[in-house]
Amino acid sequence: MIENIDLLIEHGTVISMDAQRRVIEDGAVAVRADRIVAVGTTAELRALHGNQNHQRLPQGGAAGPD
Repeated sequence: MIENIDLLIEHGTVISMDAQRRVIEDGAVAVRADRIVAVGTTAELRALHGNQNHQRLPQGGAAGPD
């Protein structure tokens, strides 16, 4: 089942703030209503969210909390 999101930021290095402090290469962040709703690899989140509103991080870009 495809879950609706507002934005999928993909193909970057994602630095999570979860208990494992993961650094995810080719990572993605799914956003709904100004909230992060999922973090994982680009492939994992594309499988969950389909071809919705994608934004590719620039080459060498990273995403993490402010």
